[in-house]
Amino acid sequence: MDNPADLEAQATQFEDEAAVLEQAGRNLAAQGKLQRAKFLRDRALLLQQTQGLLPNVQEHFRRLLIQSHISNPRQEVLDMIARRLPSHMIVCNSTDAAVDLYQHAKLMPGVSTKGHLITQHGVRVTGPLFPRDTDGSPSLLVGSDATGCPCIVKLLAGPSRLGDTRHPPGIYAALKMPHYCGSVASQLQLPEDAVVRGGIRMQSALSHIHSLGLVHMDVKLGMAAHCYAEK
Repeated sequence: MDNPADLEAQATQFEDEAAVLEQAGRNLAAQGKLQRAKFLRDRALLLQQTQGLLPNVQEHFRRLLIQSHISNPRQEVLDMIARRLPSHMIVCNSTDAAVDLYQHAKLMPGVSTKGHLITQHGVRVTGPLFPRDTDGSPSLLVGSDATGCPCIVKLLAGPSRLGDTRHPPGIYAALKMPHYCGSVASQLQLPEDAVVRGGIRMQSALSHIHSLGLVHMDVKLGMAAHCYAEK
């Protein structure tokens, strides 16, 4: 079972972030930026509702690992999955999927990433490109190479390699990613009102993009959040 102190700290984190978002929403509403204010308030409400959901997801994931004979999963690995790959944790519906995600997370960059990038690639990272998750992906880091040229480093969710490095002209190598679930129906379900709010947010974001005469080529809910953040 999760440590009660850890769950209390996590709940406090959700409450604090929700309060900040709610206050920011009120400030924007006072400035007449109603659409952005509504987005922040919706996110605050979703965080409050998620407060009770995430610990249950973590416990479900832990039970799957125990069933697969990983009797004592490392807490720092579970925390990393919950922090950086919560959607992957939610869709795990089998012991095989849980073990696969857990093993991938064990290989994800940790505190030693900065040193490895310097020694292996001559790249010095200085911090995240987007300090706040609401502004962009936390997996993008800003840094510079040995010549001082600025660069952006993308941290992958797991170990990846080129599928084929020897290919004829016109055929390109690609990074592979693991397959985590085979059925939407088998996934843990979000509350109905959260799904409805997500659909409304997606429709509003697409309407905004289309009003600019643009067509989005990667439609998903995370992109709707980025659209609002840029407005």
